[in-house]
Amino acid sequence: MSQRHSLGAARMAACLLILHAFAAPVVVSSQAAKSRVAVFPFVDGTGGTNRAAGVAASQTFVDEMATGSRLLGVLVDDSLGSDAIDQERAVNLGKSRGTPFVFVATIVTATSRESSRSGWLPQIKGNTVHVRVRSIEAKTELQGVLYDVATGERLFTTTTRGTHKDHSYGGRVWSSWGSWDVGDQAAFLESPMGQAFLKASREMVKQIDQATVSRVPNH
Repeated sequence: MSQRHSLGAARMAACLLILHAFAAPVVVSSQAAKSRVAVFPFVDGTGGTNRAAGVAASQTFVDEMATGSRLLGVLVDDSLGSDAIDQERAVNLGKSRGTPFVFVATIVTATSRESSRSGWLPQIKGNTVHVRVRSIEAKTELQGVLYDVATGERLFTTTTRGTHKDHSYGGRVWSSWGSWDVGDQAAFLESPMGQAFLKASREMVKQIDQATVSRVPNH
């Protein structure tokens, strides 16, 4: 019995080694298929001065690229500030970082509008209930520019918008982009303004994906 057990264990170990040998190249190929895009901190075009919010926005955007496209976003630590980056500088920075594409974005608008209504429900068995309904509508508009580092050309300039309405939200409301407290990023992204930003970001990621599909080399 011990000899049969030893033979069975040896066969199982050999099978596992064979499976690992075939599986490893698949993982490498999947990673290689991703084409890198340098992403600068988002510029606040709403008139605010909260640069930390721009960095947090670009990080969120990179996360969306990782799950919603064939592209791999690479955050750029931009000491000059994204608003000082022109086409030539963007392409040169892309070359220095070895990324085929460079993306620069601006938060054009980011607003939240809150309203409330209250009233009394019809009487039920002599009892009445007072109800207050809180309604929030948030809108975000992004403008993005995508550059091809190899050719130095601008692939596109596009605008995407996101709107989110919530009639039952009970959390904190951010009224402007500059009020985003990056220390509570999860709460912001769950808020109406955060949801509007995510919708605009996902649409932007789709457009980048489509614009680069014929330029990403097959591996």
